[in-house]
Amino acid sequence: MLQALVADNPNISQIDLVGHSMGGLVSRSALFYGEQDRLDWIKRVGNLITLGSPHHGAVLERIGNYVQDVIAKLPFAGSLAKLGDIRSAGIIDLRHGSIRDADWKALEGRSVLPQDFRHPARLPSGIKTYFVASALLETHYDSKVTDLLGDSLVSVASALGEDDAEHALFVPDGHKAIFYGVNHMNLIHSRRVREQVVEWLLDNGRSDYAGRPRIHSYPRSLDVAV
Repeated sequence: MLQALVADNPNISQIDLVGHSMGGLVSRSALFYGEQDRLDWIKRVGNLITLGSPHHGAVLERIGNYVQDVIAKLPFAGSLAKLGDIRSAGIIDLRHGSIRDADWKALEGRSVLPQDFRHPARLPSGIKTYFVASALLETHYDSKVTDLLGDSLVSVASALGEDDAEHALFVPDGHKAIFYGVNHMNLIHSRRVREQVVEWLLDNGRSDYAGRPRIHSYPRSLDVAV
C-alpha cells in the first residue's frame, strides 16, 4: 500500500508512521520488508512513533493462551477452548511481538508459536523512532507492579522495546515517554499523548532528544517531581 501511495503521488516528500498497539508492529514489519526489498517508499520515511505497541509481547495475550490451554484439558469444556482458536493471526502475534514471516515457516500453526522462534528485527537506520508506553497507575515507573500492569494489556518495558536482551530495540531514552493514568485504549484519545506526538513530528529530528532523559507524564491534577 505504501509503495502504491508513492507511485501514485511522486511529490510526497516524507512519510511518518504512527501506530497504536498492533499498528506499531505492522509499521515495523512494513519497514523491515521495505528495507529488505529496497522499496522506494522507505526512503521517504522520517519518523516512526508507536503507542503502547507490544514490541516484546503482550502479557494479557499470553495469559489468554495459558487459560485456553487449561480449559482444553477439561473434558466438559472442549468447545469453550475452541473459541480461542477464533482469534486472528494478528492478535496471536501480540503474544510475543512477532513481525516476521520467518517466525511461522517451520510451524504447523500460528497459535503454537513459542517465544524462542521469534527472529530479531532491528529498526531501520536513518529513521527517527519514538516509543510511547502508558501505565494504569499514577505513580513513577520504578516498581515491578507498575511495569507488569502496564496499560492493562502491554507492560511498560515491552512498549519501550526493553526487557529482552536478544530482541532489544535500541532507542535513546530521550525518544521514550511514559504516560501515567492512561490505559491501553485511551492512548489514542489522551490529550497528553497527542501533544507529545505532535511535538515530535513538528520537530522532525531537529532537536537532540537523544541526549535527554525519558519523558514521564502525569495527570494534570498531580504534581510529581521526578
